[in-house]
Amino acid sequence: MNIKKETQAWDDAVKKVNKVKLKKQLKNWNKPAIPNPFQTSYAKTVKYYDTHLDYGGANNNYFHIANVPPSVAKTWATGKLKFKWSDRQNESPTVKEMVAIAEKYGGTLFGYVIPVESGREDARISFDGFVLPVNSVIAQMLNKKYEPDEFDKQSNGYRFWWD
Repeated sequence: MNIKKETQAWDDAVKKVNKVKLKKQLKNWNKPAIPNPFQTSYAKTVKYYDTHLDYGGANNNYFHIANVPPSVAKTWATGKLKFKWSDRQNESPTVKEMVAIAEKYGGTLFGYVIPVESGREDARISFDGFVLPVNSVIAQMLNKKYEPDEFDKQSNGYRFWWD
């Protein structure tokens, strides 16, 4: 087995273990003492985003989302936990621009969700980057235009991320 295959096998194993740990953390998450009757149940929130949970893990009050198609992101704009199309992650393009770019180039979005059940006043969906399956010429052009904080090639395309 070559080193690239061994590394990929290790990464896949870590992702699988971390996803299981994340689901356990989310399942055992303590809800606020006085729940708001207008909030969705925690279980529904996790189920809603589950297919897009990132292996990256959870904190006590948010979790990562990844591989979100633009079509799914559009539906989240009208859900109980909304985002504004004009929102941006610091110097990133707006959510509207990110969704349009991902849609145009067949990419996916990633970011994080702070559920209302966290008790935080800033509960929201936030996109802080996207992955585009484009060639290096297009990727470099978009990198120059949007100036992400991190830009790198991954197995599924080029990743653009803003801090």
